Amino acid sequence: MICISLSGQKMESLLKNLISASQMSTPPPYLEVRADTITDFSLSKLLQNKINPTIFTCYSRINGGCFRGTEKERLGLLSSAIRSGRFEYVTIDIPVSFPPVPRGMVATKAGLPVPTPIKSGRGRGA
Repeated sequence: MICISLSGQKMESLLKNLISASQMSTPPPYLEVRADTITDFSLSKLLQNKINPTIFTCYSRINGGCFRGTEKERLGLLSSAIRSGRFEYVTIDIPVSFPPVPRGMVATKAGLPVPTPIKSGRGRGA
């Protein structure tokens, strides 16, 4: 096991999960804290209770996360996490633009083009 991802809706449940994970008979090398899933997230409370090496993440909605604030607020939270110097890693999600999708292809949710079925003249898919 490399990492356990911790998320939830409230800070209280995140802290309980943080403590439980750190008390496992064989704790994972890292805990990932998904700040974007916590509606009442508090960086100071997390830092007061941080025990294990931690990966801090706060994903934007455009990249599949749950952060409800503005992008400026999210970047501020990530900057504060970095400036604290208390996290082993801070995950930064950067929107990636792919080149235009070639004709005959569709873009998937992951943004990668895949072939689309081409119908023959007799109405059957290729």
